[in-house]
Amino acid sequence: MSPEIDRPMVRRLQTMLDAGLISYRELQPWAESLLASISSPPQWLCDVAVQKYSPDVSKSLGKYVWSQPFESVDYSEADDEHLASLYLRFERRELSWATFLSLAGRYADNADRAWVCEEFYELLNEFEDAAFSEALERKQQGTIAIKLHAAFGRVRPVLDDLRRRRRATR
Repeated sequence: MSPEIDRPMVRRLQTMLDAGLISYRELQPWAESLLASISSPPQWLCDVAVQKYSPDVSKSLGKYVWSQPFESVDYSEADDEHLASLYLRFERRELSWATFLSLAGRYADNADRAWVCEEFYELLNEFEDAAFSEALERKQQGTIAIKLHAAFGRVRPVLDDLRRRRRATR
């Protein structure tokens, strides 16, 4: 198969989709371009090219990510990428800082791995106690952005590529 549809990349796309950073609008042009270059495309890719409901698209991507032969997944990397995707939504002004912290805390709590949910909830409490101070918000953003620097380096190029593909199909 094409290196463009290797499992780490598809897992990254699924993570970005699950975090709400991308939708079918970005994934359909990606899937369609791959379908045009593959003689016998896999069913999951055909499904991604036509589905619009995010949980269905995520499930289709997951069919490939979790298929045989199984490849190990770096869950720490996936967690960082999910949080980076949420942060990028904040940067796009889709989320307030308080909402980002709440969603990040909820994700970290469910993931129960490297990120500790209390870290985000403590930042949220501090932010609320400071009456949503802009200075504190900037300080907290800097702290989180430093921790997510490597994940931004993996997610942003993929996002940029998906946006280019989407614009090309308009």
